[in-house]
Amino acid sequence: YEYISKFCNFSKTLSMNQKMMLSDAQTSGGLLISIPSDQAEDYVKNINSISEIKSTIIGRTTDPSSNLIKIL
Repeated sequence: YEYISKFCNFSKTLSMNQKMMLSDAQTSGGLLISIPSDQAEDYVKNINSISEIKSTIIGRTTDPSSNLIKIL
């Protein structure tokens, strides 16, 4: 956990179990797509209309910081 905390800025509202679950490689599978934010909602609606496996927006890019990931 110390290594992960070095690169991630977790919200203070997350429990240790939630932090560990988010950091576990076994739970980080799936497909990640990065597209411009003004196209994201339409993309998700379109892909969900044709797929049994539903997609959702899980984050956004921000200005660079000393942390690689900020989980809110």
